[in-house]
Amino acid sequence: MRTLVVGVGNPIRGDDGVGPVVADAVARRGGNRFDSLSFCGSGLDLLNELSNIACDHLVLVDSLASGHLDEGAVARLDVDALLAAPVETPAHVSSHAVGLLDALKLARGLGVTLPPRVSVYAVGIRPVDGFREGLRPSLDARLGAVVAEIVADLAAVGGAA
Repeated sequence: MRTLVVGVGNPIRGDDGVGPVVADAVARRGGNRFDSLSFCGSGLDLLNELSNIACDHLVLVDSLASGHLDEGAVARLDVDALLAAPVETPAHVSSHAVGLLDALKLARGLGVTLPPRVSVYAVGIRPVDGFREGLRPSLDARLGAVVAEIVADLAAVGGAA
């Protein structure tokens, strides 16, 4: 079973870049059990990427600055529940506002064949306010725990075969 861990985030937007950092660390820690990919494009670019991915288990890691997660906390999101939720119509439509969940919903709606298993992990961050490289020291200090939690969860749900 091939597991691909995709880290979503922009490395020049500070903590928004935590997804690629975590995905790379999860793949290194998992040895040959995981492949990793860093992704920093728009949700529409992600939709294109998803249509070309060949794996058995797709793991997406992204940051979440909603205030629902403490900085460095990890949540595994229920993809089926998220995709079943009603779509809210935004006040305006812009390709720049297409995020990870929007890309997954578009993929399903357009009939894009996704891998048999899709897992989404959110890592709590503080709101991003500008451009800078690297993570805040407080988030960087939590990376080991974040990676360990995701690797353990993947092993528990059978994603580390």
